[in-house]
Amino acid sequence: MILNINFPDNLIVESLLSLGEIPCVCKIRGGLSFEIEFLYPLPEAAGFVENWNVDDINKRAPAGAGGKYTHYCFGQIELKKIHENEYQVVNLKFFSEYRGWLGILSNSKLCEEYQSEEPDWLKELEKTPIKNKKKRFVK
Repeated sequence: MILNINFPDNLIVESLLSLGEIPCVCKIRGGLSFEIEFLYPLPEAAGFVENWNVDDINKRAPAGAGGKYTHYCFGQIELKKIHENEYQVVNLKFFSEYRGWLGILSNSKLCEEYQSEEPDWLKELEKTPIKNKKKRFVK
């Protein structure tokens, strides 16, 4: 994944990029766009990610429903400068209020897919046959 972003050219940004695990906000609109935003007290900037696949992200951080974005969450990112305004995404995590930190990329490679265990009550419910199902006929 490549992040295209215009950071200010100063020592704060240089030291920030050397830290890793930089806090950010991640916004994905289906398979259309992937935006990463940095907010105050960091240097305020926003950019778009290229070379990404929405299915790969959904397997690691399930999409939400309702609203403009399928993913809108806090994140942690580590970047490596490639060219002017172009950065390789080295590590990326999304934060889920239900699951905590979910790894997307580690050392520029996709993390393991998130595996969710169904609760016991749901497994039992799926085994239970539906009773008293009335048929309705159209006249």
